[in-house]
Amino acid sequence: MSIPLRVLIVEDSEDDAILVMRALRQGGYEPAFERVDTPEAFTAALARQSWDVIIADYSMPNFSGLKALKLLVESGHDVPFIIVSGAIGEDVAVSAMKAGAHDYLMKDNLARLGPAVERELHEAEARQARRRAEEALHESRAHLERSNQALIDKVAQLEALHNISVAMSSTLETEAVLQFIVEQAVTLVDAASCSVLLPDEKTVELVFHAAADGAVGMRVPAGQGIAARVLREATPQIVVDVTADPDYYDGIAQACNLPTHSLLAVPL
Repeated sequence: MSIPLRVLIVEDSEDDAILVMRALRQGGYEPAFERVDTPEAFTAALARQSWDVIIADYSMPNFSGLKALKLLVESGHDVPFIIVSGAIGEDVAVSAMKAGAHDYLMKDNLARLGPAVERELHEAEARQARRRAEEALHESRAHLERSNQALIDKVAQLEALHNISVAMSSTLETEAVLQFIVEQAVTLVDAASCSVLLPDEKTVELVFHAAADGAVGMRVPAGQGIAARVLREATPQIVVDVTADPDYYDGIAQACNLPTHSLLAVPL
């Protein structure tokens, strides 16, 4: 039973293309082929569908096997490329192989074509298998790195929680505990800053009781700022772009020279 074969043939002679297809049939293949003889037609054929093998004449009036090979390499497709020529010197054949051609043969020896195609199809399958194995290995390594980083992050979280627990049990000074917590939080979530704001019962201003950026003691006017909204609604707020939030108060950021882009605010 003949083996189906999708062939892109780069050839300006229809008669020579017929001879090549006949040699493939004699080699046990049933080729479905398209003949092209210009760079534009070749590029369009590569983009239109996948091919099992490309067979190219070395020299044509408006195109050449080497130009087709260059276009194939630039396209990124991995397709066995075989050069067939009526007259080609050994030095030219070597140059073609160095450029990426997989085999070359003479038009007067097309009996070699079937075995050459069979060999190159096996080689292409082996290359694809190696690429799949390399991709699987790369993904496995990436997964391992992600798992390792997740473990490191988890350890850091547990260590931070442990440190906070120790601090809370070692002192009754609220300000000291809060300051320790914000310092741990900055490291834990890789933030630019962290702070704890508590309302002043008399003025209803929000006061920085602890901060990792020197804002301790600063005040946010009553009712202003995203933190005030969080306090009113008693729900966490994630703000990706503070400049787009109508409640954002930039007085503290300006005073501390700490530009703020995004923030997470959580009611305690």
